[in-house]
Amino acid sequence: MTRPRLLLLALSTALLVLLAACSETCPSCHGEGVVRTSGPCAACGGTGSVQVTCEACRGHGRLGAGNPCPRCQGKGLVACDYTSFVDVEVPSGDSATSECPKYEKVRVVCREGRLWPAQPLPDGTGSDLFRDNPGRKCPACGGEGTATCPLCGGAGIDPGTGVCTACGGTGQVHGTCPRCAGKGVAEQTSPCPRCAGKGRVSRWSP
Repeated sequence: MTRPRLLLLALSTALLVLLAACSETCPSCHGEGVVRTSGPCAACGGTGSVQVTCEACRGHGRLGAGNPCPRCQGKGLVACDYTSFVDVEVPSGDSATSECPKYEKVRVVCREGRLWPAQPLPDGTGSDLFRDNPGRKCPACGGEGTATCPLCGGAGIDPGTGVCTACGGTGQVHGTCPRCAGKGVAEQTSPCPRCAGKGRVSRWSP
């Protein structure tokens, strides 16, 4: 170490010793730099309890909620169940007669996005049934074959069945305040006004 550095180190040490000799531990805070007082807990407002998540329903407010939706298995989508009834002219079997045409209501359902009659039809009626929709695209799902799950609304999460009795459906219950351990009173600290939070004061200060 060079001589200038040794001289600087010696001066710094001497200055620290001088400062230590001219100051002492603050008698107000005993060197901590803070003043400790007790008052109403700010976290719970002095009540000793706070609102915490209900463990019975995991905060959902309904029993069974939060699990994967049982209807769509958590996917949010189910098979399209579109159903419609249309009138279809059914051959009478005797074209020579002048009887009025016969009509039959046929139930049409969606199967993987395409419309199909739910029951066997007489020959020749299939083409008439889908005359206005040759592609047989389902109007409900647009040919996708799937629809939003009506139970979970597409969220994929079970909305639950029945209000949770533990929390009354709020999802929250009263619990012990972690800050004051339920006492309602907590210790508060503020900088010591005598030493300004330094923990030491001048020996000659009043």
